[in-house]
Amino acid sequence: MIDIISSARINEAKWDACIKQNPNGLIYAQKNVLDYLCDNWHALIVGDYEAVFPIPWRKKWGIRYAYAPAFIQQLGLIGITDPAVFQECFLQLQQFLRYGDIQFNFLNGGAAVSVGAVTKTNFIVDLTKSVSFIREQYRNDLKENIRKAAAQNLYYSEATYSEAIHCFQQQYA
Repeated sequence: MIDIISSARINEAKWDACIKQNPNGLIYAQKNVLDYLCDNWHALIVGDYEAVFPIPWRKKWGIRYAYAPAFIQQLGLIGITDPAVFQECFLQLQQFLRYGDIQFNFLNGGAAVSVGAVTKTNFIVDLTKSVSFIREQYRNDLKENIRKAAAQNLYYSEATYSEAIHCFQQQYA
């Protein structure tokens, strides 16, 4: 059984348990993160929270569409990774939304491609390595861009998360 429910009707304990016990249950899918970063969102629930699928959405001209909220890299189906379940979830999703952008997670890869999704590379840097080793791995064009940026006297300063969000809102909101 697959249901789509509003975020207000979610059983938070079961939702968070599903997120925590699955390898593709990333921080982006935690209920409190979604509540804070999404204008509106619903959830696709498989069975008794065996799998969940957060659906951030907006409405324009009376048409509901999915969107990728700022600061959320990937969502998609979390839990059961069976392609048949993914296909059924996708059919439910198409009935709920007319259009949109959905960033599936790293374990949805093959099933997501089967419904027309485009695979994108996610680069992960091993931060246990030394800075000099990491810099040696940079491509030449990145090294050149870093040199150009250094000539602009850019600087880094620490800030609280609320200051970072305020800066983001000034630039993009």
